[in-house]
Amino acid sequence: MGKIDPKDFSVVIQGPIIGSATDTEDKQLTVRCIKSIRKHLPGAEIIISTWEGQDVSYLDYDNVVFNIDPGSISYNDYKLKNVYNNNNRQITTTINGLKLATRKYAIKMRGDFYLENAGFIAYLDKYPETNKYKFFSSRILVPMYFFRDPEKAPVLFHISDLFMVGHTSDLINLWDIPLQPEPETTRAFDYSVQFANDPFRNDQFKMRYASEQYIWYAFSKKMGLDLSLNYFCEVPANRISDAIVSTIDNFVVLSIEQMGIDMPDRLKHWEKQLYTFKKWESLYNSLCVKKSKVRLLQAVVTVKMVSARYVFKNFKKALKGKK
Repeated sequence: MGKIDPKDFSVVIQGPIIGSATDTEDKQLTVRCIKSIRKHLPGAEIIISTWEGQDVSYLDYDNVVFNIDPGSISYNDYKLKNVYNNNNRQITTTINGLKLATRKYAIKMRGDFYLENAGFIAYLDKYPETNKYKFFSSRILVPMYFFRDPEKAPVLFHISDLFMVGHTSDLINLWDIPLQPEPETTRAFDYSVQFANDPFRNDQFKMRYASEQYIWYAFSKKMGLDLSLNYFCEVPANRISDAIVSTIDNFVVLSIEQMGIDMPDRLKHWEKQLYTFKKWESLYNSLCVKKSKVRLLQAVVTVKMVSARYVFKNFKKALKGKK
């Protein structure tokens, strides 16, 4: 493979513009984002994909698309009444920005992220082996936040959607999906419904899919793979192996240091539930290089055991709450 030039990248900064022209420098996060791209990817194409009415006059970019806001929905009318699922906004700005990309590789990022270097280049096109679900020309690179490991928490195919690097054609393919239907995705169940193995019991999510799950579910459906679930923490035996293999086959999970990026501290949490690069690489070698059926069976059993542990954990909490 020849050396990848920074000019080979189109960078889509999607979502709202963060910081106005009159704000102090520390609050102009989109400006900081753009400056970091110009510094670490000189000659790259920068595309702003934001909302109608946003002021971009003071920004340094190569192309812009103004999108009609598809709206959002709060997770419930109680504890999370002021917390919104913005996935349809993300899908809209991402795909419309990517469609303007003219370079071989593309990056999807938010305005509150920035590059510290271009370390991700070293991992592009590096891992060619797959098990059975090669959906892309090459794996898409993502940070560990919030790529959940189902062997640690019972949530299947919960990919990371915060920052992505890959072939432009692959990113377009991934994000060219229908908007998630609402309220039947985010508010799929009545507030009184409890999921026995819920790893986020305190938050009281009542969704069929988390945002990250919906993206991979909808894309996989387009590719002929059925990963449908009844609720977000369901771990049916006939879905676990396909969920694990399809995500390991199509992504590389890196630390933010390996990626060469930084992001808001408020997003740096849940590490105990996430894939690490070491864990991803181990699964790559076991499932994709060696095609180990034993390791895959082990993963399926582990996911079911982890789910059972959360059932017991939630049951103990419920008993304690009644005392």
